[in-house]
Parts: sequence; C-alpha cells; structure tokens
Amino acid sequence: MSLLIGVIVIVAVCSAVLSLALIFTAQNRENIVGSGELHVIAAPDPIGFALEHLSKYQERNVASLLNDYLPNGAIVWSGESGGLSGTYRGINVIRTFLSTMLTSSERVNITVIEGPSVRWSDDKSATVSIGIRVSGSNYVIGRFDGEASVHCELIMTDDGWKISLEKWHYSKFTSESPGATTFPQWSLLRIGTTIESRRDELKEVIYNLSVPFAILVASFAVAAMYSLYQKAR
Repeated sequence: MSLLIGVIVIVAVCSAVLSLALIFTAQNRENIVGSGELHVIAAPDPIGFALEHLSKYQERNVASLLNDYLPNGAIVWSGESGGLSGTYRGINVIRTFLSTMLTSSERVNITVIEGPSVRWSDDKSATVSIGIRVSGSNYVIGRFDGEASVHCELIMTDDGWKISLEKWHYSKFTSESPGATTFPQWSLLRIGTTIESRRDELKEVIYNLSVPFAILVASFAVAAMYSLYQKAR
C-alpha cells in the first residue's frame, strides 16, 4: 500500500513539474535573444525607433521584433535575396518568417553603411531609410554576407511608432549554400512563391492547447495529492 502511495505521489509531482514546463515554454517560445555588435540608443524619433528595430534583428529577439509591427503590417524582401524574396503580410506570417530565419541563425551582424535618413508624410507618418551590411552564420545556408537598403514606413499610434511596411532591397547577397528547411514556407519562397497568409496550423494548434492542457494536468496533480491527504487522515 505504501509503495502504491509513493508511486502516485511521484506521478503527481512529475505532472506538476511538466505542467509548469509547458506553461513556461508556451509563454517564452519566441523570446530568443542572441548577441551582436550593433549598439543603438532607443529614441522616440523615427530614426531612433528604426535603429533599435534593426538591433533586435541582430539580437534575434523575435518576440520584441513582433511588437514593432502593425497587425496588418508587411515585410518585403527583393533584389538579390535569393530564395527569401517575397512578401510577408500579417503578424502571423511575419512571425513564421522571423522565427524561421532568426532561430536558424547562430550569429547576425548588422552595420549601418549609409544614412539613416527620414522623410515625413505628415506629423504621424514617416519613412526611415538605412543602408546596411548584414553578415553572420546560419545552420541552413552557412556563412552569409549581403548589403541592403532598408525602408521602414512608420505610423504613430497610441503605443508609439509601428511599422506598416518594411522593405529590404538587397544589392547583393552571398551564402555558402542555398540549403533547405523543414518549414514549408521557406521551400515555397525558394521557387518564387509569395506568401500572404500561410501558417503551420499544427504548430498553432499545439501552442493554443498547451496552456489549457498544462492547467488540466496541474489540476489532476492537486486533486491526486488532496485525495492522498484525505486517505492518510
């Protein structure tokens, strides 16, 4: 009898630990921070915002990057950008693109080589243009190096500047190998398909159910431990 109680207690404790791990993973699945050499100071002006935004690419901080876009914002990669050329519209598609690109990179370095400059449309919208050199190392394509003109079209909101359209036009981009990835979106881009609203539905379902499942497991663990307590009295 004591052995059975011991087994139940161990199962309950393991279930509680598992539930906490699931909650932590779900809440931090995109909080990926790297290192780099671009140092900028955040500022309320559009140029300061754009420079801070680029530093997040270098840090590979996907969660923080997503906060910079409007829900219907878009990223466009064009020019000599190889299989990554395409339009990524909507926050879910941007999330997939950034996660695919940045989580497979172990190092990203960004250097400003021209500008930045700003063109105002009115007092609540502006376009910041920056010429950059980007280099680093990626698990899929190996070492890479390129130069691009980045144009960020910004809208002032109640939460500060947000990006409505971000354009990266590459004048050159070289890498060790074209590579491939398990993400279907990447393969589609390599054959020139423009992504507008594709998502990995299975990963979305798993993420959406992970927290409720964790709560259910934790509730079961608490109920089991309470039952043991009642029997021991």
